[in-house]
Amino acid sequence: MASGHDAYKKYLKFFSARLVQALIQSRLGEEIESKCLTVAEGQDWFNMRIDELGEISAYLKSNIQNYPPFGTLTLEFLLYTPSGQCLPLESWVLSATKTPEKEDGCPLNELYHQMSTLLRSAVVSSRMTPMHRLYVKKQNLESFIIMYRVFENDDSSDMGKDKKSRKIGELVSQYGNITLELHYRTSMHFEEPEIAPET
Repeated sequence: MASGHDAYKKYLKFFSARLVQALIQSRLGEEIESKCLTVAEGQDWFNMRIDELGEISAYLKSNIQNYPPFGTLTLEFLLYTPSGQCLPLESWVLSATKTPEKEDGCPLNELYHQMSTLLRSAVVSSRMTPMHRLYVKKQNLESFIIMYRVFENDDSSDMGKDKKSRKIGELVSQYGNITLELHYRTSMHFEEPEIAPET
């Protein structure tokens, strides 16, 4: 029989994979329907159906050594121009700890539902940032595209002097804590004026 820590590790593995998938897919500039379910079916973790893209799954397997990511996992989005300029726009930081079982903190069944809520909150938040509003649906090969990278620390790129930081959620369980934070650029200054967002 699996221990509580084994279940926590499994939850974190599927949560981090679906979080990365959902956030990257929200940056592709395509309409995506994420169905919420009252009862999970098959691989529909956290009562939310997310179709995984093979390219993203392969990227995670080849670039992330510690999976699930105890410690810090960062997903960064950057705007890349045909001239080679690269401008960091967003950084999503998932931090997870593993602790000895403790009395306080939510039990596993409650943690599962809290992770489901956190995943939904991330999906909603991803569509409310300046990057999504100004750039996601306007990207093309002639002007700019949005790229991503995932790595195992919180050493993200500088988002400029007017950057904003938001804590999307923090979960405290009997087996460890999970925190999701968002850092994003608000001042969009480019050396090439033709790629500045339309107002």
